[in-house]
Amino acid sequence: MRVLAMLAAARPRIVATDALLHAMYWDDPGGGALSAEKRLHLVILALLRRLPPGAITNHYGVGYALARGVDVRDLLPAEKGLPA
Repeated sequence: MRVLAMLAAARPRIVATDALLHAMYWDDPGGGALSAEKRLHLVILALLRRLPPGAITNHYGVGYALARGVDVRDLLPAEKGLPA
């Protein structure tokens, strides 16, 4: 849930793809069998399935942004204390 936490903390600003990738792989720079970009795309797709339509916007070539007013508290660990 690092990606969602970063998007929520930055909303409604865009979070650069590189920053999201760093959050995902800070402890495993190799990233495993899938390419880092492919894995990020899969994480975003999983979040889109759990959030209302239009909650996350893709800014092609730049990054992603979480829309204002989207409540993500039930998807994040309670200790994060991020606003809805």
